[in-house]
Amino acid sequence: MALRSPARDYLVSMIGELVGTFLFLFFAFAAAQTANQPNGTKPLTPNATDTSKLLYIALAFGASLAANVWVFFRVSGGQFNPAVTLALVLIRAVSPTKALILIPAQLVGGSLAAAAVKGIIPGDDILFAVSLGPGVANGKNEQSRKSKETY
Repeated sequence: MALRSPARDYLVSMIGELVGTFLFLFFAFAAAQTANQPNGTKPLTPNATDTSKLLYIALAFGASLAANVWVFFRVSGGQFNPAVTLALVLIRAVSPTKALILIPAQLVGGSLAAAAVKGIIPGDDILFAVSLGPGVANGKNEQSRKSKETY
């Protein structure tokens, strides 16, 4: 039996985070893309948010995260998010060296997942982009400019 080395452990963690992040976001992005495909029906209210689509997307993200964390938590910790990794560094649960290895792997995994979904879903549009709903302020209207000027 081979002895364990820190370099080998870091490599296994890096590959686990890359593959885990890829799988998590691949299934989540594919579900969001599928939910946002036009189905030929017109909504009763224009610009209305379809809550069934939002629920489907939220459940797909949650199920994808839960399944992939369950599979990869013993391999790499199942963080799949640079913000989570940074938080674990701040509370000293993960070493800064390991974080410097995991964060690029997470970013690459997420980018590869987005590219893979873009490649397999037909059409030119990416339909899993985030946008504000109707009636939600974006901070760029006249009222927000006036409030910024007062401070």
